[in-house]
Amino acid sequence: MIIAISAGREGSKGFPGKNLYKLGAYPMMAYPIMAAYNCELVDKIYFSSDCEEQIEIAIHYGVTATYMRPDHLASDSALLEDVYVWLYNEVRRNMPIEFIILLMSNAPCITSKMLEEMILILRENKEADSICTISKYNMFHPNRSRKIIEDWENAKRVSDRVPGNEVGGDLMQASIRKLIPYIPEIFDDKTSCDRDCNEDNWIYDCSAAVVKPYCLDNIKEGILPQRWLGKNILGYRQETPAVDIDYEWQVGQLKYWLEKYW
Repeated sequence: MIIAISAGREGSKGFPGKNLYKLGAYPMMAYPIMAAYNCELVDKIYFSSDCEEQIEIAIHYGVTATYMRPDHLASDSALLEDVYVWLYNEVRRNMPIEFIILLMSNAPCITSKMLEEMILILRENKEADSICTISKYNMFHPNRSRKIIEDWENAKRVSDRVPGNEVGGDLMQASIRKLIPYIPEIFDDKTSCDRDCNEDNWIYDCSAAVVKPYCLDNIKEGILPQRWLGKNILGYRQETPAVDIDYEWQVGQLKYWLEKYW
């Protein structure tokens, strides 16, 4: 049996009400549910939230059952991995499960065809723990990332580890020097201002993941930060980059993706 689980939350610091936000004809949270509902390989869909309105919408779009999210899993500090494990344990009783599809209410960039392909790929790769959607974001490559350090001596030590970034004289005390490479060790002779100068930068865009049960059974053994993916992870590449939305200014990207693929 293949099940899909999705979770939503009423509160959001960055974009209040994002799961209910209307994208085209549907609220954002409806897209991942519809993708699972229309995938012939998915047997059951479960949804959890602390919001009654979200529960009602999930029922309207065809979920098998809904669960109210307990208070300790509905705060800003609650981890999504704990929500996934809790909901999985709620629904797994007396049910032989082959795969679990993990969805997010604020990640609408997924279709039933994509889910079907991901399931079939994982089924063929016996050694893999999971498969997840990935998007290429070279404009946010780690070699372009910076961080601000208030401690000047520490900032100088990190800066000095970057090739060709020697600091001396009065420049050492300039406040601009506090903006330093986030991961100085990644720089090499190929690094330049060209965003494509290094290997492509792929991220798990959170649109969907298909995982084997032991990934949730042994959640602490997975690779951070998304431990529900396990250790041996396959990537399902998106042609157009997707994202799970946390801020309203990201809406345009979602609309572009949905107009192109939905």
